[in-house]
Amino acid sequence: MVINQKSADAFLAPQVYNAERFQCSLSLYPIIRQINEVCMNHPAFLAAQPHLQPDVLEFSPNDEY
Repeated sequence: MVINQKSADAFLAPQVYNAERFQCSLSLYPIIRQINEVCMNHPAFLAAQPHLQPDVLEFSPNDEY
């Protein structure tokens, strides 16, 4: 399956980030997981992750993907 990035994906990525952060299972949502995988292969999405921002107050290496 080929998934092209859309502007709506920019709204999905933060939701998946938080779901994984709080250890919520996404196993019931394979399409969402596929879209997120495509997004996380794009440099802009990688750089925009919350734990990589310069003003982050707390950081744990365990929070990284």
